[in-house]
Amino acid sequence: MTPPAPRAQSLWIWRSLLAAAALALIAIYLLGTGAALSNYDEPIYAEFIRAMHESGDYLSLRYQGAETLQRPPFGVALYAGLATIGDGEWAMRLGPALSSTIAAILVGVFAGRTTGSRAAGLVAAAVTAGAPTFYVYGRLLLSDPPFVLATAGALIATMAAQTNPRAMRWIAICLGMAFLLKSMAAAVPTLLLAPWWLLAAKRHHLNSRVGARRILTDLAIFATLALSYYVIGFAMHGERFWDEHIGAMLLDRASGELSPLIGIGGPDAYLRHMASHDGALYCLIAAASVIATAAIAWRERNPALGVLATYALGSLLLLSLISTRLPHYLLALYPAIGLCAAMTAHHIACKAGEQRRMVTTLVCATAIALFGQGIAASPGDVATLPNPICKELGAVAAEQPGDARVYSLDWYAPAFGFYSEKPWTMLHSNAQVAAQLAAMDPFAQAKNVLPAEPWPEGRFLLAAHESSLQASGLEVHKLLASSRGFVLTWVSAAKSRPAIPSRGS
Repeated sequence: MTPPAPRAQSLWIWRSLLAAAALALIAIYLLGTGAALSNYDEPIYAEFIRAMHESGDYLSLRYQGAETLQRPPFGVALYAGLATIGDGEWAMRLGPALSSTIAAILVGVFAGRTTGSRAAGLVAAAVTAGAPTFYVYGRLLLSDPPFVLATAGALIATMAAQTNPRAMRWIAICLGMAFLLKSMAAAVPTLLLAPWWLLAAKRHHLNSRVGARRILTDLAIFATLALSYYVIGFAMHGERFWDEHIGAMLLDRASGELSPLIGIGGPDAYLRHMASHDGALYCLIAAASVIATAAIAWRERNPALGVLATYALGSLLLLSLISTRLPHYLLALYPAIGLCAAMTAHHIACKAGEQRRMVTTLVCATAIALFGQGIAASPGDVATLPNPICKELGAVAAEQPGDARVYSLDWYAPAFGFYSEKPWTMLHSNAQVAAQLAAMDPFAQAKNVLPAEPWPEGRFLLAAHESSLQASGLEVHKLLASSRGFVLTWVSAAKSRPAIPSRGS
């Protein structure tokens, strides 16, 4: 039998190596996903998933027994479906981790095929997945990762559509899915990509009756996907859908009314976040790559690179103009940065002439080093860290007989509520803070944030820091557990302030 040609054999080896690299990336992103939930938004999504499993209703979001309309349920339903393959935190985080890695792999595959360079594909995937912000928030139990995958698909489809009319439909599908997954958050990528979508439509279909039908079909697909959640929401909930979803979740966030409680600062917040969390080296490479991509697009009149550069720059600008700014809102920017880095690296390699192989090797080594540094960086936001205290105290609370409500005092601990497997209420000694938190979804629907006084009647199960408990004036009946300064006790209202008894007293 004739041996395979060297070129075919080399291609097979490269494909095997790239497949192994993709599997390694997925494995790296799954490492550590079994840790305890943080007190970020993770326990809220964990409660959504638990409610879906218990009720069998995968089209409603229920938190602490109350339905909330804060966001579309479809991304959470995806997480809930994947979580059925196992138990524990890793199963719930499987959906976000896979969505983020697939997005990074997708931009890598596109960069490699577009440029004909495997090195460009490696750079795109490594720069995307190696951003500390992308690695931290892209693996948390949040709604963003599937949305990021959809927007990365829309960006790639829009770039491809500048020369390939077959990609037009994928723009409609991906942007429609972005709305379906995360509602009006998809307005930013849609505003940035719509002009390029229109230019591609003019270039390919304007003078064709068949082309016009294709455009109308694409618009119908987009509208069906993008509007379905709103149509269903208004049909089922009427004015309540407007108040909770459109009013509180969209208009209030865009106008900054929630900024005193959530958000990371003023218009320069995202730049400061990237500088402090992603590091100077990553920010330097990202800025140089985006600017270089814009310059190359202008000089070569390359519409695909024009799409990429305007999307990267425009995303940062538009997100900064929205008054409520959160780190995970930035996630959709990183695939664009990865593609900019890949396209810039490929352009430099092409200009290097005889030194092309050396330049390519150097670029790949830098991208791999950047990836390693990014996934090894310590999370800059302590709120995203696993909270074993909540898990330990919550497990003890879950062992208590009955379904009596559990409380935390001056401690924002929804993870404690999740692990306790009981109704949870947060009590706050500052009535103004309690009122602000109580007005936010999903706490507004669950009605589980209250001022500390008047205290609940009779004995109740309370988790708090020792100092808060001492200052509360509550009578301590039995200490059940303690962990790093926090305690779980049976208490009741009293004027005296006794010392915390020893365990089992």
